[in-house]
Amino acid sequence: MPLRGASPGSRRAPSHRWRELLATALLVTLEARAGETWAIEHARLIASPAGAVVEDGTVVVRDGRVKAIGPSAAVPVPQGARRVDGRGGTVLPGYWNVHVHFTDERFVDAAHRPAEDLSRGCREMLTSRGFTTVVDLGSWPENTVALRRRAPSLDCPRILTTGIPMYPAGGVPIYVRKALGDEVADGLPQPKTGSEAARFVQQSLRLGARATKLFVGTWLGGSRTGLMDVAVVKGATAEAHRHGLVVFAHPGTIPGIEAAIEGGVNVLAHTAPDGGPWSPELIQRMRARRMAVVPTLSLWQVEMERGGVPKEGADRFIATGADQLRAFVAAGGEVLFGTDVGYIPEKDADEEVRRMAGAGMDWRAILGSLTSAPARRMKDPARGALAVGTPADLVLVEGDPRVDVEALTRVRATWTAGKSVFSR
Repeated sequence: MPLRGASPGSRRAPSHRWRELLATALLVTLEARAGETWAIEHARLIASPAGAVVEDGTVVVRDGRVKAIGPSAAVPVPQGARRVDGRGGTVLPGYWNVHVHFTDERFVDAAHRPAEDLSRGCREMLTSRGFTTVVDLGSWPENTVALRRRAPSLDCPRILTTGIPMYPAGGVPIYVRKALGDEVADGLPQPKTGSEAARFVQQSLRLGARATKLFVGTWLGGSRTGLMDVAVVKGATAEAHRHGLVVFAHPGTIPGIEAAIEGGVNVLAHTAPDGGPWSPELIQRMRARRMAVVPTLSLWQVEMERGGVPKEGADRFIATGADQLRAFVAAGGEVLFGTDVGYIPEKDADEEVRRMAGAGMDWRAILGSLTSAPARRMKDPARGALAVGTPADLVLVEGDPRVDVEALTRVRATWTAGKSVFSR
């Protein structure tokens, strides 16, 4: 930032020759990293949620991709390769978090903020938790797009974006309105017709969006709720699907879920404890539409504490969310991992993992929600498992998740495309 605003003739303005030398040095550094061969050896290896467990495994990485993988006895490490000791740990595919928000103060002015500030923010919020790909479900696009562009040179995960979410006409949630003020809230996208919703999708596409976010059901304060018209939902989803985008919806209530189902939404961004238990018929309709769910169970504890809800009511609300997930999983529903970090201050993923396990998900199901399921849903299946040729998005955790599912959260190191983005 010190060089911003310097006049061309000032001493602070770098010469063209200096810029050329810096660019050359940076290119050489990046090429050296890209061409580096390294390996994690003698770790427990779980290459996919459904795959066999290799008790003593090795992964060799070159050019940001998996070069070799398998039992250590069958995978020689090339001479001169950098070695990472994996003993006592488990190597897993890199994790996905499909519900984050880059609204933290540390990411403001991402286009110009010092690289170390942004890297520190990413490490603390995401890569130290093993996340190698995240989906931002709502923040200021110009800021998040700048962060997304810079992410490969930072200690950040790969970032997929949605653009600005759409809300029901006159239905911006009360907490958004309080955070932004009435003037800004009134200017947020609130389409009244399907064609208007389609135009908002097109705007997001021009910003490189890979998904669309709809607030189908919203809380307006007290007992008042907002509901997006199904025709608007259909207009947004039709345009999004025409361009290969995945559509996420904040459901809020059972009518919100109904509108999401009828409108063709792909993923519910939350469970919806406000609406009470999910009936078998509702779940069957969700399953028939191949709708996935991001539970965000740990969010409900935060919301109850923020609202000062008495313990009995809070416990009942939280249990309803867990029961919804339990019923959905029992019916064979697809679950994607997400924490809503950025909206909530809690950055650790262990509470979410514990609550998912408590709702009936075993370690393979939870690992699937972190890896193969979101990768498949976001149309990037190679980033959901490890095999020769796949991107080297890797997590090394301490312990064995088969014995203790919370081992999934004890992250020792994280790599995106073969680049170290976190290590203890």
